[in-house]
Amino acid sequence: MGRLLARAAGAPDTLIVNELGLADGASRVDIAVINGHICGGEIKAEADSLDRLPRQVEAYGRLVEDASARL
Repeated sequence: MGRLLARAAGAPDTLIVNELGLADGASRVDIAVINGHICGGEIKAEADSLDRLPRQVEAYGRLVEDASARL
């Protein structure tokens, strides 16, 4: 994800969004890179619960591309 963000930061046609809401706010992407595609990443801290993960996976799968495929 670091390489994707570094490359995106210098691109004039790219938007980096923190906390991008998905599915009418039911889920959110911690960091999204948008430029014709939406690539995103979820950052789980030690204190985070995994209770929301199944809902996030479903929302991400419909809207977000695999960031590793774009590196």
